[in-house]
Amino acid sequence: MPRRPRKKKISMDIDAELLERVDRAAHAMGISRNAVLALGASRFVDETMRD
Repeated sequence: MPRRPRKKKISMDIDAELLERVDRAAHAMGISRNAVLALGASRFVDETMRD
């Protein structure tokens, strides 16, 4: 059985209006706030770290 990736708990400050947008997106997609932020971080890193 494959191992699940290890996760780390973090704390961050975020603009209130951006957080509202994140929450609306999470609700529309039927996923958690955490999932939206993780997906956004992953996409940002993938796009900015291209060779």
